[in-house]
Amino acid sequence: MSTAGERRLLNVGCGRHFHPAWRNIDMVSYDPQVEAHDLRLGLPADDNQYDLVYHSHVLEHLTPSDGQRLIRECARVLKPGGILRIVVPDLEQITRVYLQALEEAWDSPAEPWPQAKYDWVKLELIDQMVRQSSGGAMGPMMQQARGQLAELIAQRLGHEVTYAAASEPRPDSTNTGSTNTGSTNTSSTNTSSTNTGSTRPCNKRGQTLSGHAFLSEMVACPPKGQTPFVAGPHTKSTDRVAWRERWARKLLKWLLGRSAVQQWELGRFLDSGEVHRWMYDRVSLRALTQACGLIDFTLRSAEDSDYPNFDQFQLDRIGSQIRKPDSIFCECRKR
Repeated sequence: MSTAGERRLLNVGCGRHFHPAWRNIDMVSYDPQVEAHDLRLGLPADDNQYDLVYHSHVLEHLTPSDGQRLIRECARVLKPGGILRIVVPDLEQITRVYLQALEEAWDSPAEPWPQAKYDWVKLELIDQMVRQSSGGAMGPMMQQARGQLAELIAQRLGHEVTYAAASEPRPDSTNTGSTNTGSTNTSSTNTSSTNTGSTRPCNKRGQTLSGHAFLSEMVACPPKGQTPFVAGPHTKSTDRVAWRERWARKLLKWLLGRSAVQQWELGRFLDSGEVHRWMYDRVSLRALTQACGLIDFTLRSAEDSDYPNFDQFQLDRIGSQIRKPDSIFCECRKR
């Protein structure tokens, strides 16, 4: 491995959470320190370039075949002995939580809390795989949750809860002092340079952007009255795209009717990157990485890594809080 001054670090699908010491790439750039690149085209790097490649909550948004291609690309750009760190929602963990909630709801049919817990956990398990509109059923439930349910959601999703909370102020909300939402960065106690706003990128007309623009975030367009995030400059090219889409809708409606337009828009949403295309656990992740030629598969925690002082970058934690507690953390190496 390289010396400290020469180490090269790559964050793939970083979204709004990144560190300036890394090379950060994503489908859409939310910050000058993030390079916009279509991840489906492979990684923009030569072979054997990086000591550590990291991606968090990216893999599940790809089909199994696309996911395997991404892992192979990560292996290609790693130096011999380099580390690949993968973070994804943990299918095993949520399944165990679901089965526990199921039994509690079954045993206490007259009690409101076991039923509310079951309703949330079931949504957490399946909503991002089956939703047909941005935010699905989870978004409104996160915004409306109070009391025990709000505590459960915060425990399950960690920092993700601030995304929903930012779009609907609560009368009892308090400032925790650890992070801010919207366009502001985290507090100075966090060593990473992060932008954890919750708005999905939209154009000037408030239309959601197509493409895999937010692979690493579970987000939705801002509610009415809030300013949408504009991804990139407004140009004649973006005007042409918007013009073509308007006429495509009109032509499709004229030829095949309103239902055809609805199906076309549904297809665009399903390809937007918000939906989960697959789920992983420790067995499937080990098999996937081994199939791509990587070795020494090891389960980790949010702060634990074989890479020296990884936690200083605060990619998997914000302060002492795990950023995405519903995750499985693992690492492997290139031969």
